[in-house]
Amino acid sequence: MRLLSSTPDGPPCLLVIDGVNFLWCRGTLLKDKTLSVNVTTDRLAIVHHLKRALRGDWRHGVIVTSTNIRAAWPTDREQYTPG
Repeated sequence: MRLLSSTPDGPPCLLVIDGVNFLWCRGTLLKDKTLSVNVTTDRLAIVHHLKRALRGDWRHGVIVTSTNIRAAWPTDREQYTPG
């Protein structure tokens, strides 16, 4: 996508990512049929490719992102209610 739109006559491109903060969270739980393993997010191929797209070094493209509080670990969220 980035390579295609980086050419001088490339088509315009729009990349939208909802919950972009999951790209930098501590880890995620991958469920296998036999075992559950904690894996860091940078080991996932989709995360690697999205981070490459977010560099912003391509022409004819727009990147729109949003953050999502549910994409963070519950222990990393700020408490807004009195304890």
